[in-house]
Amino acid sequence: MSHNQQSVTAEPLVRVTVDTLPAAPALLALARFRYAPKARFGPAAGPGPVAFLVESGSLSFSAERAVSLRRGANGGSPESPPPNKEFTIEPGDEVLIPGNVVHAVRNTGSSPATILGAATFPGGGPPKSFPDGVDFQPLVMSMVSTLASAPAEYAVQRVTYAPGSRDPETYYSGPGLYYVESGTPILQVIAGDVQIVSDPAGGGQPETVKAGHEVQLSKGQGVSIPAGAVVSLGNTSSRPAVVLSLRTGPAFSAAAIDIRQVLPNFVHSVMDAANPAAVARFLDPTFFSHDLPPASTALIEKQGDFGVANFLKTTIFPAFSGFETKFPTLISDGDLVAGHWVQSFQHTGDGYFGARATGRPVTIDGFTIVRVKDGKIVEHWEQRDIGTWHRKIGLGFPLGPLESRQGTVATVAAVTDPNKRVVAEYFSAWNTGARATLDRVLSPEFRNNQVIEGQLPGREGIAQLMEALRSSLGGFRVTVDLLVSDGSGTVFSRVRYSGRHQATLFGVPPTGRDVEFAAIDLFTVRNGVIVERWGQLDESSLAMQLGVLQPPGGP
Repeated sequence: MSHNQQSVTAEPLVRVTVDTLPAAPALLALARFRYAPKARFGPAAGPGPVAFLVESGSLSFSAERAVSLRRGANGGSPESPPPNKEFTIEPGDEVLIPGNVVHAVRNTGSSPATILGAATFPGGGPPKSFPDGVDFQPLVMSMVSTLASAPAEYAVQRVTYAPGSRDPETYYSGPGLYYVESGTPILQVIAGDVQIVSDPAGGGQPETVKAGHEVQLSKGQGVSIPAGAVVSLGNTSSRPAVVLSLRTGPAFSAAAIDIRQVLPNFVHSVMDAANPAAVARFLDPTFFSHDLPPASTALIEKQGDFGVANFLKTTIFPAFSGFETKFPTLISDGDLVAGHWVQSFQHTGDGYFGARATGRPVTIDGFTIVRVKDGKIVEHWEQRDIGTWHRKIGLGFPLGPLESRQGTVATVAAVTDPNKRVVAEYFSAWNTGARATLDRVLSPEFRNNQVIEGQLPGREGIAQLMEALRSSLGGFRVTVDLLVSDGSGTVFSRVRYSGRHQATLFGVPPTGRDVEFAAIDLFTVRNGVIVERWGQLDESSLAMQLGVLQPPGGP
């Protein structure tokens, strides 16, 4: 029911998916209702959705249309009680009432009952008065100009901050609220303007805290956070602080989104918007990247959203700006999404690999494959044209052109998709050196859209690269990790090349080192043969393993 991370403990209270929301502007509210024994409310209907948790006591509830009930809140599955049938709700139960659904609540017991709820009221607010015995206790209410797009998720948590603890930067894709139950937490505003609400009934003037500032909160104060803001809460006092948090945002689910859009949405919202704080919106907490960023050896940058956001914030965005990314090709295959992208940006800051800003524009392309679960990215593979990138900004790149060598694929695994099978046969030719197999799976008109410096065009260039790697790397092997296809003839592959460096490769004399480097390719298959290829291999990883490239800061 709760988890602890870096002395910040979060207890989930309410988590619902709202299918319909009113138009903004609207009043977003976090409030309690206290029902005295024998007190009752309704029948009545509110114009916006209400989600609440029974905190204490028991209540009888009925509704004229469908509502969602979850016994034990986060511990159970949603139910849909029959309309017009009264049922009992008890502590830990969660109820979602859609807008304009007539419902009634009554306390049939001998003890008071309390519920904690989140509600959205279009353009106004809750009723001005309530029946005897029903006590409305607003915690924080605020008018918001933008609501999350439906279907939207509403999540209420009770968060406890130990002394000295702090949340990571949190991006709000939809508006949210904080309410301080105890202690004196510190609110840091990174982006957007937030409102401090000291009058829960909404009659007082809120205080604005602008980006780049922080403020100490006290018990009973609320915070209204607009969509697009980035904030962080911490506790510098010697006593714990407890805060109720309401977050709203798009509900990520297979039924709610086109899985293919997760990848471009991530790139546009993070890279093109230069907003590393938005990373957490798209990456699952268990996120793992199989491919490190350019010339990086920091394992933290492979795991979790923090590592990715930190790399962008400390390495990429200080040196480069004006990112614009387009996706010429984007497909999905089960839970995998694969994309070929072209990205333009400008070298506007100092520091990247020690380089001074040149102001030069850079355009590179790359290939990304991600695995998506519940609308978030959990696994990631990526290759980009780092050679062009570095040469464009005057850094140069230590690998030279491909050697010209003459020379002459493991057994094709059980692959049922015919297009994937052709690509699998292509890579099996690399493992055995069977030029005849390579010529059979590559069309005579095969076009290689991305050639390495020194590489021949067409089929001859593929054979040249295969032979160079097989001659240079003892015990050479290609391992196929992924084949992604949508059935149209478009196939993405992610493979790893490995072997011992025993002869000159890309101008680097033999080192005797064991190397392994990845590549992602995009193939077009027609009539059983490959007619076109795009692709990138991990030149930076290879260069580091050969000892001719050091990551920023040294080994």
